[in-house]
Amino acid sequence: MNRILPVIACIAILTFTSHGNSAPSECAEIKATIAAKNSALKKQIESLKFLLGMGGISTQPLEQLFQIDVKNSEQISRRLQEIRKFTGVDSISESSEIQELKKCISSPEEKSELNEAVGHIAESNTLKARFFELEAEKRNLLIENYRAKNLPKSDRNLLGQEVEKAENLLNRAQKKLDEAKTVEASGELKDEDLTAAIQSLQQYLASHANDHLAFLKLIGEKKQALEEIKKDLTSVLKEEKNSDAKPKDLLFAATQNWERTVDFISGLFKGLQISAAVDLPAPMSPKASLSDAESKEYSRYMAEYADAQKGRLDQTQKRTQIVNELRSQAFLLSSEAGQLRSRLFSRCDKTGDCGDYRALNERNLSDIAREIEMIPVKVRAGGISKFLEIKGKFNSGVDGWIDLFQQIVALFVLFLIPLFLFKLLSWLNVKLDSTRRSVLSQSTMDFQRRAVLALWISRLNPFVPAAGMAFGIWIARQLIETTDLQEVSQLLFYFQLYFIYRIFKLLMQIGLEVLFTSESVADLRGHRELVETSARRISRLIFAEYAFLHLIETSVRKALLYGIISSFVFCLNILFVLWECWKWKAQITDAYSRRFAKHNRFLQKVSESKLLLFISSPFLVAAVILHDLVQFSYSHLIRLDFVKKIHAEIFRRRIEAEAEDQRKITPKPEYLKKFDDDLPVDTDIFVDREKSPSSVIAKTVEAWVSGVGTDDLMIVVGNRGMGKTTVLEAVARKLGGDVRVHRPPVKTLKLESFYEFLSSVLGAEVKSVEEVLHFDAQLSEKKVFVIDDIQNFFLGRLGGFEVYKTFVAILSLQTKNIFWCISINSRSWSYLRGALGKEHLYGRTFDLLPWKDFEIQDLILKRHALSGFERQFEQSIKAYGATGDTLGQQAETQFFRLLWGQSRGNPRSALMHWISAVSQADDNTILVGVPTFLSSSAVGTMSDDALFLLAAIARHESLTEAEMQDVTGIASTVIRKCMKDAFAKDLVWSDSSGRYRIPARAQYGIDYFLIGKNFLYE
Repeated sequence: MNRILPVIACIAILTFTSHGNSAPSECAEIKATIAAKNSALKKQIESLKFLLGMGGISTQPLEQLFQIDVKNSEQISRRLQEIRKFTGVDSISESSEIQELKKCISSPEEKSELNEAVGHIAESNTLKARFFELEAEKRNLLIENYRAKNLPKSDRNLLGQEVEKAENLLNRAQKKLDEAKTVEASGELKDEDLTAAIQSLQQYLASHANDHLAFLKLIGEKKQALEEIKKDLTSVLKEEKNSDAKPKDLLFAATQNWERTVDFISGLFKGLQISAAVDLPAPMSPKASLSDAESKEYSRYMAEYADAQKGRLDQTQKRTQIVNELRSQAFLLSSEAGQLRSRLFSRCDKTGDCGDYRALNERNLSDIAREIEMIPVKVRAGGISKFLEIKGKFNSGVDGWIDLFQQIVALFVLFLIPLFLFKLLSWLNVKLDSTRRSVLSQSTMDFQRRAVLALWISRLNPFVPAAGMAFGIWIARQLIETTDLQEVSQLLFYFQLYFIYRIFKLLMQIGLEVLFTSESVADLRGHRELVETSARRISRLIFAEYAFLHLIETSVRKALLYGIISSFVFCLNILFVLWECWKWKAQITDAYSRRFAKHNRFLQKVSESKLLLFISSPFLVAAVILHDLVQFSYSHLIRLDFVKKIHAEIFRRRIEAEAEDQRKITPKPEYLKKFDDDLPVDTDIFVDREKSPSSVIAKTVEAWVSGVGTDDLMIVVGNRGMGKTTVLEAVARKLGGDVRVHRPPVKTLKLESFYEFLSSVLGAEVKSVEEVLHFDAQLSEKKVFVIDDIQNFFLGRLGGFEVYKTFVAILSLQTKNIFWCISINSRSWSYLRGALGKEHLYGRTFDLLPWKDFEIQDLILKRHALSGFERQFEQSIKAYGATGDTLGQQAETQFFRLLWGQSRGNPRSALMHWISAVSQADDNTILVGVPTFLSSSAVGTMSDDALFLLAAIARHESLTEAEMQDVTGIASTVIRKCMKDAFAKDLVWSDSSGRYRIPARAQYGIDYFLIGKNFLYE
């Protein structure tokens, strides 16, 4: 709060609160302070209104108004946060300082004065916040206008003081000149040389005073002209904020203002004579023949001559100071005018409503000449402005000296950052190369990982020095911009640009080598030299153009000269591209022919004409680059599952459209047997998946056996055909011993049958939950029991969960020597969790994830290889694979990706799609054609009763007609009719025991349709 309240009021408050009691004398002093400060606050508000262009009268310098550096963004941000808390009367009145003041107030008049002070503080803070919230460039312009119009009295009257001083010198010189003429007429001085010297000196002093008066008059006129230019610029800036203002009118006014500013500042540097126009006459040499009176007069003459010499020097310094200050103000004004003009040019470029504002006419040519003229002038004016800023701090006393010293030290340290980085990066470069050699020769890693790591080190190492230096210089620039020498950051930018150029050159070299790979070992050296030369030439041109355009932009903004240079650079680049491509014509045609073999005839026609080849070479290069980019993007995108699914769907539709309606010959039984569900999954056909589920489960069991782990229940959840049984069998093999997989009879719904099955699993007769606990206590070693398909323990009807709940109770026992590993269908698991609660069964759940496309391919090819048959693809598939489609995929890869996409990563579904696609070509060959896909409309045409029945089958995995009637309550005649329709559409199949199941090829289509219709829930 001490920053918010005026300084005098704060002193009064501190004086008051330091004693703890409100002594009468203290209160009297505080009351007097409030009355005095009310007047000061009014003046402060008037000054703030004047600063913001809201009227008012300025009476205070900016430093006193804000008590911070008004050009320091960090200080402004902090101060704005403080002020925003005290812009309302209520927040100020509730502050502890004001509450203490109220204790000294008794009369209505005193309360009114305090309320008035609170209101003034709130208004003052509101105006300050409004100023701080302006954009930086708008704030700076208001600051310069304020300072120019409201300098302290000593500075504001400097010109008037100089004029008064010059007039006094002129009067004195004229008076002495008259006296010298009178002395000459009286004959008091006999020496004519002395008389002439005295008169010459006085004449010089008079003429010099007249010359100085003329100079000061000229400066006054220029200051007045500068004020008028500032006034016009402020008017245009205000108009710019108006949304209804037309860019064309604004651009015309801004250009006029910019022209006046440029002409003004150019005149200050070129047409303004700083040194005196009148030369000081040579002094008279001493004579021995002078009388005593003449010698005294000669001594006075020499003293005046020395004063004239000193005065001439002081006057020149004063003139330089006045002109430099004027140049500094003009420089800041030209920067604001240039930025405004550049913004309006950009608006006109976007809207196109400004007419021929870039046309080559007399005015624009003059403006271009002004822009060229401004480049060196701006550098000089910027240097003068920065010199005056530093000089002001130097003259401000100890605080200014400390600030300058800190900034010099900081600048020195910041310059050391790039040098330190250069040494560090050079060392790192050598260290990385040494690491690469060590990785290849001494590392204990496997060869493939060593090779990949060494390759990446080799690729990245050349970029380390340049990238590190560019980053270090960028950090130095950001820090330097917080000091008073922000302009040094622009110089460092070009050093940073040099290291970016080196990075770009390396990238360009790599790009050329990739695009135009040489297959000739003999020509390898010449090819590399050509690549290096072109990369260097292209990089130099690009960065030279960028640096030049950046220099133009920072000097004269993006206006006429920038537009002309940009157009010239564009045309130059077109010619350069044509010329550079002509140098690479042989490599370009070779690269194009290798990537687009079908277009060789077109390329041959183009190559026959030199002119046509010269013009078309850039387009050929663009085609090669686009081809490689598409290939690169596709090779990475195709690794994503959703892209694979899209590609598989596109491929399916294409081959379905092209496939011929041919009769398929069913493969021989010995071939089909290799794809049977009952085929033992031995090591020949077992697919060891990424993050193998069986390995994870086996490790969990081993941790429990060794006493490290606490989990004693593992629940394997997966959809039909996802490989739950295979995983459990793999777990049993890995654990060894007497561990094996047990599968309960289908729909074990009676407790007697359940305990009979459980007794066979445990190897001991049990008839209750308590007996299972007793069995655990009698075990002398830890046992693992694996049970598959526990969805057979329930039926979704009243009383159909008794066996399942009993089994859950057994699994929940606090046993010490039993580990349960069970599996369940994912649709059944979702149903049970919905019916009995999500936490009805505690245990570690392992969800089987969909298989990857390459895992599906490995699964099918292993089984196919076991059959001993050869395979070949139908022509409809070869047309989009073996000869290469637009993305270059082979038939086999595309086909297995198709199976993966249609099966959604379900291995059993993929196997069934494979069986539907193959036919017997001859005794030893299997012909792979288009698989049979489920029609998307097949499920949608089924009745609601049929959908209820399909949902019941999905939840239980298999149901008989009687079980379906129990679960759904649908009449048996309706069930038979629905099953007949579903059977005809290949939506269900039944086994020898009359159990209906959903086929693997149709299950995902059915499941997701039922989920969409809310018959199933996930």
